[in-house]
This record gives sequence, C-alpha cells and structure tokens, in this order.
Amino acid sequence: MKKTALLLLVALVLGWAGCSSDSTVEVKNLRLEMKENPLGINVTQPRFSWQIASGKPDLKQTAYQIQVAASPEQLESGDGLLWDSGVVRSDESVLVPYAGKALESGKLYYWRVKLTTNQGDTPWSDAGSWSMALLDDSEWKATWIGEDSLSNPGEEVGVAGGNNKTRLAARYLRKEFTTDRAVERAVLYISGLGSYEAYLNGKNRYYFRNIFNQIGQDKLTLREGWQNMSSLYIQEKTEYCYTSRSTYSGQIAGVHTLELGTLDWDAGYSYADKNQPDRRIVNRQENDMVGDAHYGQMQIDQNEIRRDFMKLREHIASAGINYSCTLREGSSFAPELKVGLYGEYRTRDYRTRAYFYRFDTDNLPADFAYGDVIDDILQDGNYGADKLYIYDDSDNRNSYKGDNILTAAYAGIDLPFGRWNVYAGVRFEYSRMALTSYTKIKDWDSETRNYTHADPFPSVNVTYRINDKHLLRAAYGMSTNRPEFREVSPSVYYDFDLFSDVKGNADLKAAYIQNADLRWEWYPAAGEGISVAVFYKHFRNPIETAILDAGSGSYTYTFENADRANLYGVELDVKKNLDFMGMRNFSVVLNGSLMKSRVDFDDESL
Repeated sequence: MKKTALLLLVALVLGWAGCSSDSTVEVKNLRLEMKENPLGINVTQPRFSWQIASGKPDLKQTAYQIQVAASPEQLESGDGLLWDSGVVRSDESVLVPYAGKALESGKLYYWRVKLTTNQGDTPWSDAGSWSMALLDDSEWKATWIGEDSLSNPGEEVGVAGGNNKTRLAARYLRKEFTTDRAVERAVLYISGLGSYEAYLNGKNRYYFRNIFNQIGQDKLTLREGWQNMSSLYIQEKTEYCYTSRSTYSGQIAGVHTLELGTLDWDAGYSYADKNQPDRRIVNRQENDMVGDAHYGQMQIDQNEIRRDFMKLREHIASAGINYSCTLREGSSFAPELKVGLYGEYRTRDYRTRAYFYRFDTDNLPADFAYGDVIDDILQDGNYGADKLYIYDDSDNRNSYKGDNILTAAYAGIDLPFGRWNVYAGVRFEYSRMALTSYTKIKDWDSETRNYTHADPFPSVNVTYRINDKHLLRAAYGMSTNRPEFREVSPSVYYDFDLFSDVKGNADLKAAYIQNADLRWEWYPAAGEGISVAVFYKHFRNPIETAILDAGSGSYTYTFENADRANLYGVELDVKKNLDFMGMRNFSVVLNGSLMKSRVDFDDESL
C-alpha cells in the first residue's frame, strides 16, 4: 500500500511538472551584422542572426524562413516583399546572408524570421530593422569640412562657403534649420579620419580627462677602458641606479555655443615626480706600480664608492579661455575674430644627498682595496670609525626650488579673400621665474633670483587655394625658448653617461626664434596628401650645451648663450592610402627632411 501510494505521488509530481512546463518555442535576440537594429550598414548582403528558446531541453532548429520589406506594413501583410527566403531546411542561425533584391543607399529596412524545430513551429518574430549607409563614393555630395578660419598658423585653409580642406581635422560644423512639421527621421552621414563627435541641438559640452603614468627603470652600467684625462691608466666604473617617474594630468573643460560665437575654457592640474632612492657609483683603477705585489690588479681608492639620493617634485596649475566669432556672418566677406587668455603656475623642489665610503688601511687587511666590492669590501666586519665608514658629502648648493608664473593673451583675425586666406595675430606673454638656490654646503641659507620676460609674438599665415586639390601656404611667426629651472640652477649633478658633472648657468638669457616657411600641398584623394616645404629659422641667444675645462683633465658640462644660429632646410610629407592593394582603412605615411644649421659664439663665450 505504501509502495503504491509513493508511485502515485511520483506520477502526480511528474505529471504536474510536465503540465506546468512552458512548451512555447520563441525567437529572440535578432541581430543584423551582429548588431541590434543597426544604422549605417555598408555591405550589400548583410547577414542575419537569431536565437531560439523553449522550456524543454534538446531544442533543435530544422528550418527557417526570413522576410524583408521596406516598411512594417508590407512586412506584416507579406505584400511587396524585397526578399522571402521560403522555408529553408537548415539549422543555421548565425550570419545567414541576404539574398533578395538590391538594397539602396540610405534606406530603412525591416525583417522577421520564423522557425521549424523538433518541438514545433514558431510564430513570426518581432520585426527587426536596419538602415543602409551610402554604398558608393559617388553618392557623397558633401565636401570635406574645414574651419573657416585659422586656429593656429599653418593649420588650415579655405574660404567661407567654399570647398574647404585642411591638413588637420575640423573642429566644428554647425548647420541650422527649421521645420513646421515634426521630424519623423533624420540621418547624419559622417566620414572622417581619426575620432570625431556629433551633437544635435547641443550648445554646451563638458569634458573631464585624467591620465596617470608610472615608469620604473632599474639599470646597471659597466664602463671599462683607458682613462687618459689626468694620466693614463685602466679604469672600471659601474653605476647601479633605479629611477622612478610618476606623472599625473587632469583637466576639466567646456565648449559653449553662444548666439554671437563660441566660447571654450579649460582648467587643469599636473604633477610630476622623479625619484632616485639610491644611485651607487663604484670607481676602480688598475695598480700600475711595477714590482708591487698587487701590480695589474683593480683597486678601490678613497671616495670611490659613492651613493646619491635624489628627489624632484613638480606641480602645475593652469587655466585658459578662448572666444571666437564671425563678423559680417552671411556676407561674402566674413572675417573671424579670435581672442584668448592663458595662465600657468609651476613649482619645483629638487633635493639631493650624497655619501662616500672612506677607509683607514692601517686597521684593515693589506689586500682590502683589491677585493670584490660586494663580497669583500662592504662587509659588516669591515665597518668602524677607524676602519670603513660612511662620510656625508651632501652639498646643499646642489639642491634648489623654484616657481614660475606664465600669463598670456592673444588676438587674431582670419580674413577670407576669395581664393586667398590671411590669418594675422599676436600673442603677448609675461613670464616670471624665481629660482631659490642655497649658498652654503651644510646650512640652508638661500638667495632668490628672478627671471622676468614680457614679449609679443606676432604671426601671419597666408594661403592661396590654387584649386580643390592644390594649396600654397606661406607663414611667419616668432617664438621663444626660455631657460628651464635646471639650466639656470648652479647645482651640480654627475651624469654617468657623460662621464662628467653637469652644472647650470645663472646668467642664461632667453632665446628668440624667427620662423618662416613656404609649403605646397597636394590632396589627390580623400585621406591622401603630399606636401613639400622649405623653411628657415633664425635664433638670437640660442641656448647651447658647452664644456668647461675644470682642470686636472676633467670637464664640466654647462649651458651657454651663443650669439646667433641659423637653420634652414626642406621637408617632404607623403600620405598614401593602401586601398589599391586591397587594404582598406590602411595608409602609409612618409616624412623626410634635409637640414643645415650653423651656431655662432661670440669671442667672450669662447
């Protein structure tokens, strides 16, 4: 009786479970080219994919039927179909190609599918959709977008309302329109190199960007050879050095479209850190005393094992604002005015410490100086006030700190004259750098020296559009190269690669550069370009590396102002698409230049 009741209970449970199971088979997750209702499909035979599901196991598709129409109504009624695959005996459900009437550029299409399975037939799926892109290059009626005015010298060319072409990407395209009816569908076709963004009815944009970079380098350098500075002998010099560099940059920015122009702004903060926690330098030389018991062996001398510690921190805060507007907008002559302000505050703190190992040979083994530095010399048993000890050779004069304030303002105007385009502007900069140096070896007495510069920098850029494919540019501009903190600091740093000390020059002056160039540009096809340029630069007070004879055959590298310098040359740029090789979206870029320069020092610097 109990056995019978148990069997009945099991049967009831199984029966209930079977009755309650969902036996419906459905089609879901319709995809075209692996995308859900995609826009801008550029293949003439797009591929369909779907999934099937039911509440029962062992579900298998045995056939499918796909229908495609130009409207939801035609798809529902089955009239005027562009494609009806009919019942296809197949279990394929991924990337089934379209095989109906030719699809047209820019059109919107709808599709559905129903299936036959081992668990029964499905109803028609919900309708999916997709739109076609422009399928032929000849259908692109628009021209390449360029700015109607120059942002920077040499950046772009064109005239308002003309066929603008630029070497760099366009910043903005604005097109206003009004309609007295509701918009049912609107499509924007975009083709561009690199990245681009599109906004509809957007007048304000905000950005927040951050980047952090951490680099660590562990380096061992061994130098062996003849030393022939103070005397001739064989030398072995080794540097063990770990360097850590950390950088962070954050920026918040905004772009605002106003009734009378465009306003953009940004504010940022940057941080840089360089750390050498324990740079070790060991110098050994050959015993060249003939007849000595250790003749020909490498030995260590006083102060030839050194350890350096260095830390540099830099903080930069900056902010800028720019405004541009078109004057006489809508007329044949519509100049564009651009103005802007920029400010930057920078601080730097550079600290060093240095130690030497010294030893008293009277209290150490006779062959102490000839042993291995790690295994024999730097051992616990050798340390002591009258044996091997560490000497603090830190010189506070090799540390410094400083701050720099930079403010700038600019104004420029872009003047379109038919095939000619002229940009003229001027940038005024004020810079004050304060460097605090320490005047004593052990104390932190200091003195501060200020370096102040107030300079205007004019520029002009003239472009002549020969035709839609050929441009001719001529540009002139003035710039500067102001000394950096390390270049004016009297601090001394031993550069192992140079085998010498490097020292700044507190009397450095800013260099000023006159720049002129003439460039021909040819754009044979979209995304392709060839340019040939000749250029000339004249430097006044250029900052150059100089070598000072420190005596005893040693040298110190420093920085000096030359009297003048000249540089001229020719440059070739080529960019070619590889479509003709069957490599779409690939291109090759070639660049080459030939330059000749001359630096003239005055008699005093020599």
